[in-house]
Amino acid sequence: MVLGRNCDGCTMCCKLLRVGEKPGGSWCQHCTIGSGCQIYDSRPEECRTFHCGYLRMPQLTEDWLPAKCRMVVAIGPGDKRIVVMVDPDRRGAWKKEPYYSTIKSWARALCPKAGQVLVHDGPEVIGVLPDREISLGAHREGRKLVSVVEQTPDGLKFDIEVQEASAAA
Repeated sequence: MVLGRNCDGCTMCCKLLRVGEKPGGSWCQHCTIGSGCQIYDSRPEECRTFHCGYLRMPQLTEDWLPAKCRMVVAIGPGDKRIVVMVDPDRRGAWKKEPYYSTIKSWARALCPKAGQVLVHDGPEVIGVLPDREISLGAHREGRKLVSVVEQTPDGLKFDIEVQEASAAA
């Protein structure tokens, strides 16, 4: 956790995270927008353990405060996946500065290690690679996103393959 940072009235994770049956992109019924959780002491485990990238990553400036940018950064297991969830009311916001260059820098750092940078922009999931972005379609439970790193005569080539649940089993 970054010393001196806290949620301080930001409730964007209450909207953008998928928790239980609540889909991402819709406000939690227990959230008082701009204030916090009405059931804080008994909130779900996913909420108890979640700390957004703004709280965890000292390199993120105040521009990345989710209440301001309307995006929530989530860091995956082993720090090998970064997911940017964009408020459906601000689709495309991740392509603006200072966000885009930071997201691309994450791709340059993670892709060579078979890591991933994903953007959930409305229903679409976008894989961000050092040299391009690729649409991975709509988020679906059960599918697996697999990083591909290939050595070519021109250097490393990166991709993300989608494996559907039946193929991943």
